[in-house]
Amino acid sequence: MTVTNVDGKALEASFRFPINLAILSNGSILISDQENHSIRQLKDGNVSTYAGMPLLTDEFGNPEGALHDAQKDSAMFSSPSGIDVDSSGNIYIADTENHVIRKILSNGNVITLAGDSLPGLIDDKAENARFYYPQDIAVAKDGTIYVADTLNHVIRKIDNEGNVTTLNATSMRPVEVVAGVIESAGEFKDGKLSEAKFNEPTSLVIDSKGNLYVSDTGNQAIRYIDFTNNVVTTVAGKVTLGNKNYMQILDIRMEQPLKQNLHLLED
Repeated sequence: MTVTNVDGKALEASFRFPINLAILSNGSILISDQENHSIRQLKDGNVSTYAGMPLLTDEFGNPEGALHDAQKDSAMFSSPSGIDVDSSGNIYIADTENHVIRKILSNGNVITLAGDSLPGLIDDKAENARFYYPQDIAVAKDGTIYVADTLNHVIRKIDNEGNVTTLNATSMRPVEVVAGVIESAGEFKDGKLSEAKFNEPTSLVIDSKGNLYVSDTGNQAIRYIDFTNNVVTTVAGKVTLGNKNYMQILDIRMEQPLKQNLHLLED
């Protein structure tokens, strides 16, 4: 199998870890080609590079990402993941290793919508907010943007005024990822949204009621955020944490739910 970055006829094109999709109003498909650090387009049986221009390569010749706002053919991304489109045709991208949310405007200009490119957890105006490895986004009908802020273990919200807020409780469970390096790991808790906890949420989808499904990857579960009642429940996956204070939810044991597999089908 050849892993490169070749545009052309669909069955002759090549990708490096295509991870998420979005459909434009013209029926073409946008692809987050993560390890090529670009957005590709499948249209009329042909694949082209829609946005992103990797310039650097590592010691093995693989493309390296960067952060650069510009017209889409000269903008740069770093491991783009989640992708969504609003009703006006604007495109939103979780630019994962840049720790930011990007937007491709209808005129083809790529901007950084939220985040300052440093990993962290800061609620503030969009340009001052910080994310940590965001992997997916979902755009509501009213323009609200929800972000699966994966390594912060939280769901974030970007409102129409550009304010970034954290919707659920942060996790404080320390783990030693490598010798001498401690990071906060995720946890599990259903209940009030402000008190609920997640473990590496990776994918989001909004239902017809405006509520949010979350692929809670680290907890091997699918969660549901009911915004009317501000409550989080587990809808699939048996969560077993070895603590009698936690409930074991449902009887379906699921393997790790990957972000590219959570989609909402309309009737």
